[in-house]
Amino acid sequence: MPDGRTWDGDPDSFTRLVMYEDGTKIDFGIRPVTALRKACQAATLSAEFDVGYRVLVDKDGEAASLARPTYQAHIPARPTDLHYTTFVNNFWWNSTYAAKHLWRDDLLTARWTLDGLQQELLTMVEWWIEIGRDWSWRPGVLGKGLKKVLDPETYQELVATHGGAEIGDVWGALFRTAAMFRKTAIKVGESLGYEYLHDLDRRVTVYLETVRQLDPTATREDLARLLNEQYRALGQ
Repeated sequence: MPDGRTWDGDPDSFTRLVMYEDGTKIDFGIRPVTALRKACQAATLSAEFDVGYRVLVDKDGEAASLARPTYQAHIPARPTDLHYTTFVNNFWWNSTYAAKHLWRDDLLTARWTLDGLQQELLTMVEWWIEIGRDWSWRPGVLGKGLKKVLDPETYQELVATHGGAEIGDVWGALFRTAAMFRKTAIKVGESLGYEYLHDLDRRVTVYLETVRQLDPTATREDLARLLNEQYRALGQ
């Protein structure tokens, strides 16, 4: 059961993904020798080599000058203050779309938006793990392996951010996702010396709570009136 595709759009390079009848799966990457020579001349290894490699056959000694792998590929970089602040800002901004779609009863769109928020939460959780491991841990894809490195309570909290197939379930998942993001982002910010956007958090949370309680037949004017009331109360 093979699957073939080009490698990074290069017509002279391609991969071959093969599943054998006994369930063994092997991914083959085939590239011209010019690609190897280019890698040998580069100052640093690409991610595909830096994860580790072993030369099996090299009759012409072409791979002799390949740099040694550092095994740092795919380890997240320590975010800068700007990166952290922008990331927090984007999470709260994107959360408003989930609320809007839930209010409109667009469950599939809301679910898709929530999936994106959960990926942002996952990144923040991975940053927190990296802080405790001095930025030396390589995360798995889509949270793979997190159960082994998180304490059971935190892992269950993360799992609980995923909701069911009903509007009420997704609303609950949205607020659980927001709560865990808040808690984790504050810890990450404090550890890195960055300031968390508390005021933005409070204001967007008011928005989410207001939309959750909004009648499906309400108008935008109704929402604006309720939000103005809530924000005035927040400022007192």
